[in-house]
Amino acid sequence: MLQKAGCTNWKTVLMVMDGYRNRTDDITGPMAHDYYEKRRLSSYNQTEQKYRLETYTKFTVTRHPFERALSAYGNKFANMNVYRGYPPYQKLARSIMKKFRKNATPVQLKTGENITWVEWVSYLTKSRPEEFDVHWMEYFQLCSPCKINYDYIGKLDTISDDSEYIQTKLGIQKKVSFPSRKTSLPYNSSDKFDNYMSQLSQEQLRNLWEVYRLDFELFGYPKLNLS
Repeated sequence: MLQKAGCTNWKTVLMVMDGYRNRTDDITGPMAHDYYEKRRLSSYNQTEQKYRLETYTKFTVTRHPFERALSAYGNKFANMNVYRGYPPYQKLARSIMKKFRKNATPVQLKTGENITWVEWVSYLTKSRPEEFDVHWMEYFQLCSPCKINYDYIGKLDTISDDSEYIQTKLGIQKKVSFPSRKTSLPYNSSDKFDNYMSQLSQEQLRNLWEVYRLDFELFGYPKLNLS
């Protein structure tokens, strides 16, 4: 199997199949992120890459672009445990605060802590997408749907049904189960998502849509409808 820039829970499925753990529910998100890494396709030579792309089952899991943007904000900048342990996020947040916060205090500019969601969106809509981190980069840049002929493209909002379908097609449904929701820590529930989106003006929403326009179009997410 070849997974490309997809759901972390699918990574735990691969970890069980590789013998890292016996059950997917025994693997936490941080364990999947920090302690285990599948070999990347780019590490193989061209002949080996071609063989895998032609013979492996290839799948990816997409997510609504605005949900990805909010999840990146919540997990990387609003979560102080993560933020304070990762200097690159601190450097970026200080830059965002300096550029988009009026009357920022010296302490705020020094720490960069607690940038707002609106400030985050201002950064996304007024920066060059090619400079984005992988956690908020346009998804088509990560999974290359025009270059890779995927066998399956799932969506996070239908991940239970999609994962069951893929596992059945692969014949692994009796060997491993997709992780239950209790192991996930989604930052943006529907209530939180609606609350954060309501903080943005129509112009900001339109600008954010333009940033991720190709993701909306390529992966079948409905176009933003603003009156």
